[in-house]
Amino acid sequence: MLTAVVPYTGNLQRFLETIKSFLVQKFTADVKRIDQLPQLIVLNMTTEDLQAAETEGLLRRFRSLITLVDCPDLTLPAAYNQAVKLATRDYITFALPGDMFPVGSLAKACVFFKTQTKLVSFISLNTACLSRDTEKFDLIFRKDSPALIELNEHPDLVPIVFSGIILKKACFDSSSFNESLEYDFGLDFIYRLLKSNPKFGFAKTAAFRTTNSLESTEVGSTFALRAEWYWQTTRDFLIPLFKNHVYSDGTLPKYLQHAATYQLKWRFQHNINTNSKHVIDEEVETFFELCGNLLNQIDADIITTKSKFFTLTQFIKYTFLHLKYKDQYTPKYFYYEGNTFLEQDNTVLFKANDQKVLLELLEYDEENLIIEASIDNFVDLTKCRLLAFYAKEPLIVQETYRYAHAKYFSVSVHKRHTFKVAIPKQKLLSTPGAIAFKLKIDGHLVDLSIITKRHTSRLSSSLPKTYWASSGFVLRLATNKKTISVKKATLTTRIKAEYALLSNMLFSNKCPTQLFTLRCLYWLSYPFFSRSRIWLTYDKLYKAGDCGEYFYKHAVTRKDGISAAYVLNETSPDYARLRSEGYRPLKYGTLKHKLHFLHAEAIFTTHGGVHSFNSFTDSDIIYFQNLLRADVACIQHGLTVQQLAFNSNRLFNNMKRYYCASKYEIQNLAHPVYGYEDKSALKLTGIPRYDGLVNQDKKQILITPTWRNYIAMPATAKNESKPYYPGFKNTDYFKIYNSLLSDARLIETAKATGYKIIYLLHPTVSAQIDDYPKRDGIEIIPSLSINYEEILTESSLMVTDYSGVQFDFAYMRKPVVYYHPPKLPPHYKEGGFFYDTMGFGEICTEHDELVNNICSYMLDNCNVKPFYLARQNDFFAHSDLDSSKRIYDDMLDYQKTKTKAFKPAPSDSATNCVQD
Repeated sequence: MLTAVVPYTGNLQRFLETIKSFLVQKFTADVKRIDQLPQLIVLNMTTEDLQAAETEGLLRRFRSLITLVDCPDLTLPAAYNQAVKLATRDYITFALPGDMFPVGSLAKACVFFKTQTKLVSFISLNTACLSRDTEKFDLIFRKDSPALIELNEHPDLVPIVFSGIILKKACFDSSSFNESLEYDFGLDFIYRLLKSNPKFGFAKTAAFRTTNSLESTEVGSTFALRAEWYWQTTRDFLIPLFKNHVYSDGTLPKYLQHAATYQLKWRFQHNINTNSKHVIDEEVETFFELCGNLLNQIDADIITTKSKFFTLTQFIKYTFLHLKYKDQYTPKYFYYEGNTFLEQDNTVLFKANDQKVLLELLEYDEENLIIEASIDNFVDLTKCRLLAFYAKEPLIVQETYRYAHAKYFSVSVHKRHTFKVAIPKQKLLSTPGAIAFKLKIDGHLVDLSIITKRHTSRLSSSLPKTYWASSGFVLRLATNKKTISVKKATLTTRIKAEYALLSNMLFSNKCPTQLFTLRCLYWLSYPFFSRSRIWLTYDKLYKAGDCGEYFYKHAVTRKDGISAAYVLNETSPDYARLRSEGYRPLKYGTLKHKLHFLHAEAIFTTHGGVHSFNSFTDSDIIYFQNLLRADVACIQHGLTVQQLAFNSNRLFNNMKRYYCASKYEIQNLAHPVYGYEDKSALKLTGIPRYDGLVNQDKKQILITPTWRNYIAMPATAKNESKPYYPGFKNTDYFKIYNSLLSDARLIETAKATGYKIIYLLHPTVSAQIDDYPKRDGIEIIPSLSINYEEILTESSLMVTDYSGVQFDFAYMRKPVVYYHPPKLPPHYKEGGFFYDTMGFGEICTEHDELVNNICSYMLDNCNVKPFYLARQNDFFAHSDLDSSKRIYDDMLDYQKTKTKAFKPAPSDSATNCVQD
């Protein structure tokens, strides 16, 4: 009948779920031979004693069906090959811990396989994979997929996961798993089978669920954090696969082209924008070249196809086409039946009519309606013209240069064309009409649809009946999303617009009831909140003690009608602390918090997206973004001296103020990519947490490296810290700093000079504290349990790599030593702070060099050297404890004046896409 092979890798619960789902299967009601019973081969990949483990009696109860193999020193493909030799049934399947066989599914699969046994070497169950984005199970195959899948006819149905595959045991008589492949050995095996017989069976009625997400082969996969996952798949799996399957005319089977495109897609998707894992940074050009060579053998129509699991994002399509064609990427335009297309090598790449304007900002200054938007550069804007119209009259389209990049592996591969349009209010008053955007290509006008993704767009293209009422006008996005209508606002038009939106929310199956209720409560509470001036701030939602807390504490001392609020997760230890100090922090996620956010006059942010830090998801905020009126100010977490345009550009939160501690921050933020055309938004005030930095030296050496996104698991929620990462001890990060903490000379010198050494874990890796061995003279502290002000003011010397708290330390004019080992490159590229010419201390790249410098400082009482003191004095604009006051006063002035937005005079470069 059937043998199942299941490895045990340490997660007992997931392992038990899988083997139980297999052992309870009933394959036949009348068992006459032992081979009619299932066989389970358990591969113990650990040194644990599974016989003694708490396996709920399963290993004993089913001992006649279970073969246990201890193989802790084998790789998984080698262990699978061992298991094949022990398999005694006609069919065999391989399942990972967490995979589930629903009751009755395998009996159906085996019956089905018998009907196909002369036609195919393997079948696939109706596999559903867990999506890491939606946390739901998605079926791999289409509902209309045939029982016998001929891949020459349906190449996009090629198997893309090895889980859920049942093979004939006889397939292994002349072949085995490739033991040199760590990640793709299963797919490699079945693709080799398909070479001689490109078809397989699809058991539609036999369900199978795998918690292994489509983009990896295990839940919480850390594969993307390993360089081998990139190199082995391309160099050792796909390239040999292509060579072995190429046809005599040099082409490849379409199904392999689909399979390879899928594999490449996830390598890139795992490293988009700020999610780059930084594991192949030094060799990314070589990796791109390798991918380009593979893509050169993949037809362009495969890259641009639209299939359930093979559809690529526009950015990946664009990237893959450039890697494929290299310098030969020169698409041509042709016009057919009212549509404009881009083609290369007789393959349609893009449809220009599908281009969309991304509306990113709507707001008013004293004289104009301001529109800021962007459009993909997939069409060559040097060969066509972007036009904007109001009431069918042309408008000036001003090109802007703010951040709008798509990056893979930290390399910018695409930049959207960003632009700005200003429509005088007087024109809106005198001429009711609609705003529209068009492309002019070879004399043909292409109407562009309007989409939205940011809450700053006010309107939402995914919300019917969306509107925005402000400054005496009501704006609506047309049903066809081609135009934005503008009308004078009256009480009647406002009420009608709101009634239409609320009705849509109430009767829509997409809008949760609680969001409809919240919007109603907004209007019910409006009379009360409209008389309040709410200034809202926060830090990390699970940890206080940053600029938000300091600013909040200053704000509550001012008696000028401002209602200050500080948002914090109730489960944070700092919540109880603040309450004990007499403050009343606002509980994150409560109704009170959400109403405060919706009615706020000003928001002082330290991190990322404002709405997500105020308990509104991207899908929630669309129902409320036309209500938001708060002016957003950045009071910072770490100083903006690196290249941080991705989330520090003006439009990310429609920032009205950006408060800085150094002139070098101002210089960095003044670059066009940040989008601060009005430089008065950049204020040199200092940042709030510096108000608590009074030197209280207690002879401490503080070692506090920053984190890397590739050494931590993702947080389960915005308001929670990151969970424990089992692979942390295998990272260079752990090995390098653990070696430093165990250095005997460092510990002895500290003891001899009376210093205590503190290793402060970054909040994102605080869960790893137990990975570090305990040592005399070394105190290891998680950030979540300390008071930053205390530990910084009481320390004498800081050792860090790139942590932003170096600036706090230097603000007190204390010495800093940098540790920049080559194996630990920084998160960000240098922007306005260059360590070799501006750093506040010595830069060490080797272990012994670092220990020498630390010991030297301890022997000299940790005095800051004059050379570095001069750099500190040059860097900071202030040295007092009044940053919060300056920020508060500036925002008061801004609220009083609300000066009109800066409007640069039109220039030739700014008006090159104006009216035709």
